[in-house]
Amino acid sequence: SGKCEKRSPSSDEVTARLAKELIALGANAKAFDCPCCMCECEPYAGLILSCSHPICLDCLRSFGSQKIKTRQLMECPTCQESVPHTDVARVFSPADVEKYIAIEALSIRNGDQDGKLFNCQTPDCPNSVIIDFPKPKEPEAPVSLVSTLKYGELRKIKGVYPGLARIIRQRCAVGTLRDWDDLQQAIGAPSSTIKAIRQNLKSKMPKPPEPSDFRYRWPCQACKKVWCVRCKIEWHEGKTCLDVKLKDKFKKGEDDMMKLVEQGDLFKCKCGKFIEKSEGCKYMKCKCGLYFCWACKKFLEKDHQEHSCTVQGLYAEPQRNRPARPRFAFWHDNPWGGGEAKAAPAFP
Repeated sequence: SGKCEKRSPSSDEVTARLAKELIALGANAKAFDCPCCMCECEPYAGLILSCSHPICLDCLRSFGSQKIKTRQLMECPTCQESVPHTDVARVFSPADVEKYIAIEALSIRNGDQDGKLFNCQTPDCPNSVIIDFPKPKEPEAPVSLVSTLKYGELRKIKGVYPGLARIIRQRCAVGTLRDWDDLQQAIGAPSSTIKAIRQNLKSKMPKPPEPSDFRYRWPCQACKKVWCVRCKIEWHEGKTCLDVKLKDKFKKGEDDMMKLVEQGDLFKCKCGKFIEKSEGCKYMKCKCGLYFCWACKKFLEKDHQEHSCTVQGLYAEPQRNRPARPRFAFWHDNPWGGGEAKAAPAFP
């Protein structure tokens, strides 16, 4: 019986296998011009980055070493896209790859990420989370609802003229339409009119319920604090995000109102209402029933109560837009004889 001898692979087979492995590692199997050093490179002398652009190994090593030392991300010289750590791992040592991953993570934390990245608000906490909450899909109106539209409702839809409205009422009975293509074939209307009918029916559909705010609750595993990723504050147990937003908005508005109170343009009553004076005397009354003096800001027990005030008279400030009344002289008969001229007192 003959012995089975193992055949050693030929040089061509070894070359093909190595080429296949190099291509799997991202090597460029074609000759190319390096966009960094502008040199002509032979096949397998460079890598194809994740952005599909080539670069030679020498430039990748020198360029990458410099960026790791300066703690910056590498960029493709062709499209300026950031080079991911998966491309760096093909050339650099594991220690350098770990350094680059840390640089990449820091860049992600400091980047915008289209508002989808939430960094833990605890100082010196390195944890973060990607926020990606898909919006609830609005329900699509079924074509069967077309049969429920009355003539007057159809006439209000853009593109539906009187004759078309009658055709829809005649040909679109309940159960005769399978989809919107059937409707278009049945009435012979253009696609713009079909779209207008769908939008009209869609507006009458009930809106989906708002998702619970509990999905914005995020417990940080690093600092053990619980955050609301929507409000970017600690989790507000028992309150919705809308309540927190309205409270912050009211607080900001109240701070602005208090500045007007300090300037004397507004008065804050004990009940919390802000009062503005437009005209009249200094004695005022709030809607809650409390009396107060606008001039000295003292609360009174009754209307027009006498008190020690910083401003004498009824008016806390000169009355604007009041017509001036000049002095004038007049004659009157003196019963004890003779007439005399007296000046009338000037009105304020």
